[in-house]
Amino acid sequence: MNNLAYSYELSRRPTDQADVLISLITKYPQSPYVDDAKFKIGEIYTFAGKNDDAIKYYSKVIAEHASNAELVQKSYEGIGSIYRAQSKNAEALAYYEKAIKENPTSPLVKNLLEIYKDLCVVSGTSERYEQFRESIGAPKLGSFEKDSLLYEIAINKYVADDVKGAVMSFQDYLAQFPSGFFAVEAHFFLAECLYSKELFDKALESYVFVLEKQAVVFLLIQLV
Repeated sequence: MNNLAYSYELSRRPTDQADVLISLITKYPQSPYVDDAKFKIGEIYTFAGKNDDAIKYYSKVIAEHASNAELVQKSYEGIGSIYRAQSKNAEALAYYEKAIKENPTSPLVKNLLEIYKDLCVVSGTSERYEQFRESIGAPKLGSFEKDSLLYEIAINKYVADDVKGAVMSFQDYLAQFPSGFFAVEAHFFLAECLYSKELFDKALESYVFVLEKQAVVFLLIQLV
């Protein structure tokens, strides 16, 4: 039956494949292929956009096959990716944390941690990223890495047209890294935000900073 399911996969018949795998699980609950079957059904439903059904089967892997660390990790990731696609960042962060902690020596962890970092950027929380890295024994962020992370959070809010959030994040970045790698850019975008809120005096301070740093070319490019 597992071979039949695989033949359906090769012939790109995911619905038939899922039906066969569900039949395998039902008829042969002690089969050594059951855990893989449940995970594969989760994948099929994910690609089909049947997110609730996908989460159901990923959750079965997690609850019923705890000894299979690799599949449990991938199932946590599967659920996390669904929430990520739905922009449910809080839920996604929680499941990516579980995926990483489930099997921290897995070769998947490097990529999972990058996705987790991206989610932290979108959520505007550098502290959570730093604390989580510490909790899994990862090296602390260096000065440049933290500089880049805080700037990335700020610019993400600027691009998302979250003016209030961008102002706070650029100010936070500049407070921690007044001469940081992205200080000129941060001052420019901060000035743009302040100018849009008609806080002209404050905007002028940042524009002057940019000019004083001899970033005239940068300023002109941004104003075109």
